[in-house]
Amino acid sequence: MNKEIKHRIENGTWVVCSEHREFPCDAGGDCPYEYRPRSPERNIKGMPLIDWDSRSCPTYGHVCPVFMEDFDFSPEDLEIRAALHCGALLKRIDEMRRITKNAYLILARYERTLAKYPMADYPKYYI
Repeated sequence: MNKEIKHRIENGTWVVCSEHREFPCDAGGDCPYEYRPRSPERNIKGMPLIDWDSRSCPTYGHVCPVFMEDFDFSPEDLEIRAALHCGALLKRIDEMRRITKNAYLILARYERTLAKYPMADYPKYYI
């Protein structure tokens, strides 16, 4: 387990990075990680949200996936984390009775992913 994840589990916060970082979108202006279906390496929703971190995308707020190796995340980790993140959000929305029929597909994926990767065995996906 890397230091970022270990620190988050022990203290409940991420290690904030303040070094200047170059983003892949700096040159062309287009984000190469903007979500595209069936492309887990582009799943920015799987990256952590860290306030005031120089790796955080000014557009999306999540840490840019170009820095996924800082967290020992693979594209598959991002896909799992994104499914858990989106499913948990939709579950909360469902509890408030504001869910749409199309969202049930995401919830079904969330339930499958949750069963396959339980929190006790895979804490890095839930932090």
